[in-house]
Amino acid sequence: MKLAEDERARVPFALIAILLLVSAGTVVYVQPNEITVEDETAKATERSVAAAETIVRDATQEAGAIAASAPVTDPEKDGFGQVLDDNRTFESYFELLTYREAEDRMQGHTVEIEETKASMTLPEIQDTTTAKQAIDKTTIESDGDGTVTATIEGVKLQAENEEYEVFNETRTISVTVPTPVLMMHEKVEKFESKLDEGPVARSGLGAELSGRLYAMAWARGYAQYGGAPIADVLNHEHIELAAAGSAIDLQEEVFGTADPEAKEGLVKAGADLAADELLPDRWSGIADAALPDPNTNPDSADEIDSPGLQSTEISVDILADEAYHEIAVKGDTVETIIDDAHEVETRIEAETEKKQVNQLRAESPRGPEWQKISEESSFETISVEQRDEAEIPASGHWQTIETKQRTVTIERTVNRTWLKGSELRESTDIYEETHAVGIGIYATSPSVAHAPAEGIYDIDTPGNPPSGAVGPSISDAAIEKQLDKRGSVDEVAEEAVVDTIDTEPKVIEVEPPEAVQAWVYDDIASLRDTVRTLSVEVDQTEMVTSAQPTSQLKTVVEKHEEQLVNKPDQYESRAQKALIGARSAYLDHLLDHLNDDTEETASIQDALSDQIDRIISGPEAAIDDLIQRGMDHTRPEPADITADPPAENLSLAVESDPSHLTKAEVTTTSPRVEREEYHPLSMRTATVASLPADRIVEALADRLLTSDETVSPEVAARVMLQADKIPADITPSELQENKQSLYSELETVKTEAKQEAVQDLAEPTTLGYVERYQAVEKGLSNWDTVGGQILAMSNGTAAEAIAEEVETKDKRTYAADRAESTLRVTFSEHLTDEDVEIPEGPVTDVADKARSVAEDTAEDVIEDHTEKVKDRLDQRLNGGLSMAPAGVPLLPKPGAWWATANAWTVELEGEYASFAVRSPQGSPETGGQVTYVRSNEEVEMDMTGNGMKETIGSSERISFDTWTTVVVVVPPGKSGVGNMESDGIESSNGW
Repeated sequence: MKLAEDERARVPFALIAILLLVSAGTVVYVQPNEITVEDETAKATERSVAAAETIVRDATQEAGAIAASAPVTDPEKDGFGQVLDDNRTFESYFELLTYREAEDRMQGHTVEIEETKASMTLPEIQDTTTAKQAIDKTTIESDGDGTVTATIEGVKLQAENEEYEVFNETRTISVTVPTPVLMMHEKVEKFESKLDEGPVARSGLGAELSGRLYAMAWARGYAQYGGAPIADVLNHEHIELAAAGSAIDLQEEVFGTADPEAKEGLVKAGADLAADELLPDRWSGIADAALPDPNTNPDSADEIDSPGLQSTEISVDILADEAYHEIAVKGDTVETIIDDAHEVETRIEAETEKKQVNQLRAESPRGPEWQKISEESSFETISVEQRDEAEIPASGHWQTIETKQRTVTIERTVNRTWLKGSELRESTDIYEETHAVGIGIYATSPSVAHAPAEGIYDIDTPGNPPSGAVGPSISDAAIEKQLDKRGSVDEVAEEAVVDTIDTEPKVIEVEPPEAVQAWVYDDIASLRDTVRTLSVEVDQTEMVTSAQPTSQLKTVVEKHEEQLVNKPDQYESRAQKALIGARSAYLDHLLDHLNDDTEETASIQDALSDQIDRIISGPEAAIDDLIQRGMDHTRPEPADITADPPAENLSLAVESDPSHLTKAEVTTTSPRVEREEYHPLSMRTATVASLPADRIVEALADRLLTSDETVSPEVAARVMLQADKIPADITPSELQENKQSLYSELETVKTEAKQEAVQDLAEPTTLGYVERYQAVEKGLSNWDTVGGQILAMSNGTAAEAIAEEVETKDKRTYAADRAESTLRVTFSEHLTDEDVEIPEGPVTDVADKARSVAEDTAEDVIEDHTEKVKDRLDQRLNGGLSMAPAGVPLLPKPGAWWATANAWTVELEGEYASFAVRSPQGSPETGGQVTYVRSNEEVEMDMTGNGMKETIGSSERISFDTWTTVVVVVPPGKSGVGNMESDGIESSNGW
């Protein structure tokens, strides 16, 4: 069947067409309504969320401006203050204000989308509970410089039209807001934290203050040491200047800028202080503290002319003389070693060999049945004949002195008793025996202290010093010693055959030749001179607390000990053995001295550290760390403040009251705070060692000052010497009388020292009393003042000068050396004897009056304004304004003055009455600017909208306290380093 012909189930096409048309009409009618509802919901949601985001963004900016102008950093303990998070007070305060502002703006705010109205709401803040919930729902987080992300949870979005509710849901709204408020708060907090930092922090006020004060104090300290008229190395004016400059540096480090008025105030304060002191910049160090811009010189590094860690060379010096004096002059160590090295041990040995036996008579019975029950022998020498000599070799360190060979013939008679059963029989046998006998006499050098028995190449030679030496023959002495009680060689040979000879060593005491003694003493003196120059480089600042120069010197000496002793594998002679023993003994004594002096140095360092710990109330810190940071300090770079999108053109400005931190009492000028008088800075300082007789601790008193009422002759002599520099025509009578009193005291000390010197020269020299007295007098005549003579005794130059006079009278080559070492020790011990100390009164009278004269004269010069007169005065005073050495001498013992140190502890407190940071960014309501202010104001807000303000807390002032310790070390001698005018401990007004 064809398809065309099949009519089964056929539907007319017309009907199909009608059905399709109806269906199409139904679709066109229903679909438009469904699209309109969904689109209306989406648009309403989108528009309401956008409106909520705008409200939160504006609320955040407005809340930020309010929080910045009245920040809460100290919340109230009750009310709305208690809901703030103690660990993030400002942040939670900012969040509370943002929520409150957003909630307020959302009230009554609607968005219309055609026929639909959308609204957004937040639960109202009604009490502290809902306020805490508001904070919990709100988050403000930094999103880069100048930008925050604000997030509020629980925003209710609702939309409806006339017929039905389009949507009703709760959303979390999060927006990015261009506001610098949180950044400003964080930077102010960072600034305050840096102001509170101690000196060992990487940066902060303590470190900045240390860097500036170290630069200033080292410049001024060295200038004072060099003779510049500097009364105080470091006082409150200097600290005030350094603190103000440090605060400016920290402002720039944190905010990228500083209060311009603060910079102006710093420059003016620096100029005023420099004018008051009338010192060149290289002396005053003020520029180091008052320089406001680290990049003033583009070619220089950003440093405050840091003094850097400086080193000084420390040598063995007088310690070498002390060791020499102990073993070569005062003690008998060297003499004993020379004597012991020349002692010889000798012994005799004999070797015998039976060459021939002839029996001349035989009576002894034969047969095993005879038992010998006794035997007695007797000898008779028939002949002793000399035979060819052959040396018998010595063993070990023994040397052969002489060998003899003999042939000894003896007749031996042997009487025996025999027993066989009960029968006794006696017999006599006679033998003729020939023996070869070798006799050897040997010698060795016994072990000597500091010179072990290594053997001597030729023990018989007395020595080979340059001057030569003639002494008794060891061979003759040894032969004589061994044969003294034995008789001749023949008798010894006969004794060796018939008996056992005594081979125990015997000691021969040999008088050392004078030339050997001179050679050894000269060699030790030369070794002393070599060792005296051995030195180490020591960081000057570490000498105050940790460096141990004597310990380092001990290491150097030990390193060179083998080379200095130069001990051979075998001594050439007894003289060389004495030389090596003396060298070794000298170095051993020196090492013992260095070890002992290390402990003495440590006691001084401990005393300094203890004194610093006692006078500063700040936290403990290693002084070495403080010094390291202070010496190597580098000023910080200004921060680079760059805005992160969407913030633009971010910049900060700082305004502080007062702009320049000062210790003077000031009246607040900021309109933000009530007018009041207060001290922006207050400080307390303490000088570890004050001038001239400040007894720090017992360890120091043992060396310079042994009681509160006396000073050492050396200090008194320096005062006298400096006072002598003031010209006679400007020396008032009162000063002259004071000098005469001090002169009498010093003259007594000098006279006693001279008497001891004359007496002590008897041991190292052969001079009589008159010659010794003349040598001392002539040697001291090189100095024409009593002060100069006592200082010469102290520093060793007097001993050297007197030794030169001894050399002209005592022709022994080593006499002058022994005399110099003796006198160095004599003068050192005498000048540090507590019985010869000078009363403090005469010393202080001269120092005070002389300084007063110098200052008065200097004022006259300044008023005169005549440069010519000033130059003439400088020449005449010759730097004599410093009357006595200030500071703490760093010395292991009298005569070894390595350096002078002083330390200042500084405690600093400060407060800004008002501190503001401004930024051009902000909300439109604030005029495009936001200002963050800390000024100790109470913060009140209407948190519930009832018209009543509640106290939230207060805005604390920026306050701080820090501390540091400044250590200055100068070379030995001169005026030392320290404050001449300020008290040992000083507190500023307001402390």
